[in-house]
Amino acid sequence: MVKISVVTPVLNAATYILKHLQSVHSQVGDFEVEHIMIDGGSTDGTAAIIESYKKAEGVNIRFLSGRDRNMYDAINKGLKSATGDIWACLNSDDFYLDGALDFVADYFRNNPGCKVLVGLCRVIDEEGRKLRTNYLPAISTTGLVKMRTSSILPQPSTFLSQEVLHSIGFFDTKYNYAADYEYALRLASRYQICQVNRELTAFRRHEGALSSRVNVMGESAEIAALYASKLKVSESFGWFFWGLYYVFQLYPRNWVSIASDLYRRTIRAAYNDKKR
Repeated sequence: MVKISVVTPVLNAATYILKHLQSVHSQVGDFEVEHIMIDGGSTDGTAAIIESYKKAEGVNIRFLSGRDRNMYDAINKGLKSATGDIWACLNSDDFYLDGALDFVADYFRNNPGCKVLVGLCRVIDEEGRKLRTNYLPAISTTGLVKMRTSSILPQPSTFLSQEVLHSIGFFDTKYNYAADYEYALRLASRYQICQVNRELTAFRRHEGALSSRVNVMGESAEIAALYASKLKVSESFGWFFWGLYYVFQLYPRNWVSIASDLYRRTIRAAYNDKKR
C-alpha cells in the first residue's frame, strides 16, 4: 500500500487547523497517510486542538514541538522523519479537496516513471469562498526564472516521491520567505514535472499570509538571478511578469480576477509553446 507523508508547519493556527486536519484525515482510498506536524511554539491553543482531534479520531499524527529557525527549518524536521513513498507539504491554513490523495496515490501507482506530480490549486478567501483556480503553464526552469515565483508550481498541490528527497535534499533554510521557489527551481532542473488539470488543494488567502510579500519578492529576485546565471537563462521581462502577477494576487476583486485569469491563460499558452 502506498504511504503518503504530509508535512505541516504550524504556528498559532487555531482559526483554521480543524478544517486542515479534517481534510487530511477524511481522505479515503488505497493508501496510508502519515501526518507530521511541526509546531514552532503556538500560544493560541493550536496544540490542544490537534491533540484533541488525534485522540477523538484515532488518526496517525506525529506532533513535534519546538522553536525553529523559520518555516522551512520546520518542514525539514518533518521531512527527516518522513517514511512515506510520496511526500507533500501542506500549510495549516490550507486543505485537501475531496478525493485528492486517492487521485495522487493512483497516479503514482499507474505512472511509475513520475517523480513529481503537480495539480491545480483553488484559491479561497478567509471564509473559504473560491476566488479562482490557479491554472498552470508548462513548468520549466525558464518559466520559473522569468516569473520569479514558485506559484506556477504551487507547493500545496505538489507531490513528490521519496527518491526526490534523497536526490536533491531539503529546503535551503538560509531563505526565510522563498525557499520553496529555490526548491522548485532545483526540481525543474532535474526532473520532468508531471502536471494534471485537477484541483487538489485549497490555498487560503488572508491578511496574515500577505504580510511578507515584499520579503518574498526580494529573496525571489536573488534566487532568480542565481539560477539565471547557473542555467544560462535570460531574466528578460522578469520584473514585468512579477509585478503583474502580484498586483493580481494582492487585489483579488472581481475585475482583477478576470484580468488575472486572462493573464494566466496568456502566459500558459506562451510557455506551452516554448516548453523545454
